[in-house]
Amino acid sequence: MGYLGGEAVVGGFVITKSAGKSVDPNKLNHIFGKSEHNLGGLLKKYSGDQTKAFNALESATQKYVNKNNITGNFKDIVVNVKGVNVTVRGTVIDGQVKIGTAFIP
Repeated sequence: MGYLGGEAVVGGFVITKSAGKSVDPNKLNHIFGKSEHNLGGLLKKYSGDQTKAFNALESATQKYVNKNNITGNFKDIVVNVKGVNVTVRGTVIDGQVKIGTAFIP
């Protein structure tokens, strides 16, 4: 990870502060920095902004979890973010989604 005047460079993408909550750069690198996760198409929908893409993914996952009354660990649920189906794994803690990983098989 490098820095450019207040912007972080993670996995080749420039991370800037954006609307929405901040996300741990290590989490962003784990999810978006691995080519085998096949999330390049999703990132393009957000002009390469990993934070915006992650927040949208987290929001879609939270809605899915709430609608389906999922608690505890979840594995391989599929959510649609801007027309892209993404498989998500993680857990629900105190009603809040915590994404462990996400990918497109």
